[in-house]
Amino acid sequence: IFLAFGKSIKAGKVEPLEMVDVMPTVLYAMGERVPEGLDGKVRTDIFGEPEPIEYRDPIPPPYMREDAFSDDEQQAIKKRLSGLGYF
Repeated sequence: IFLAFGKSIKAGKVEPLEMVDVMPTVLYAMGERVPEGLDGKVRTDIFGEPEPIEYRDPIPPPYMREDAFSDDEQQAIKKRLSGLGYF
């Protein structure tokens, strides 16, 4: 169940939201820029007078940074993945 209330929310029923639509819609409702590449979409149909959607680059997870793991940690990860058949 998704409920929304506020001066910018249109009264009445809308088509059901998918779970993945909740985060981008809430970010949009808060006036935040929505990360590109999300699985969900902003459901502007719940707003009375929707503003244009502002997007931003996604924030990569910490483990994707080049300095996330030390050289020893990288070697341990490669060894473990190799043992699992990934290399």
